[in-house]
Amino acid sequence: MSGRKAILVVMAVVIFALSRYAALNDPRHPEAARLPAFGRYTAQQMIDRATPIFRSLLPQQNQMVISAESCAASENSRERSQYWNIDCANEQGEILAYLVCDAVTGDVCNVKCNELISDLPAIKRAHTSPAVARQALWQAGQRAREWLRILGYAANWRTNGVIQHSGSIQSIRLSTRSRRASLLIDASTGILLYGEIN
Repeated sequence: MSGRKAILVVMAVVIFALSRYAALNDPRHPEAARLPAFGRYTAQQMIDRATPIFRSLLPQQNQMVISAESCAASENSRERSQYWNIDCANEQGEILAYLVCDAVTGDVCNVKCNELISDLPAIKRAHTSPAVARQALWQAGQRAREWLRILGYAANWRTNGVIQHSGSIQSIRLSTRSRRASLLIDASTGILLYGEIN
């Protein structure tokens, strides 16, 4: 009888463990949101992290539908990276902005707002005084550093270059000792249109 009791106890433990596992993997279960579903973050945690960024990117947008989807990408044959793609859409389902975040660190790797103006021709530099050019470079760098702070990067960024494109669009390159960033900002509104950080 003791052998039979031991088998019943083991079976009861296994059934309990399997039912607990199934419950915790059900997204409707209250404890499921606390489990790391991908990398170190759940979809809800990534949405919570992205919401203030989207509010900064889209200050005029009252209604936002934010969703997160996990994704794995192979950067080379040996290394597989994990990312979260977080979309911000309006009520009609149109994507207004998106973020790509590292699933392990939570760092924003890529951000896009509205429609990216691609292949912008650089405007020929106007002949301005060195003081005016330095002031414009400083202002562009300040705007870019503020966006990097909003995206979660508080390091001391150095402005490496600014290219003025058609209209008021500026392409700004910044770096620290270990990271590089390229941002596309509408200088007239201060809105970040695109950013890539690595």
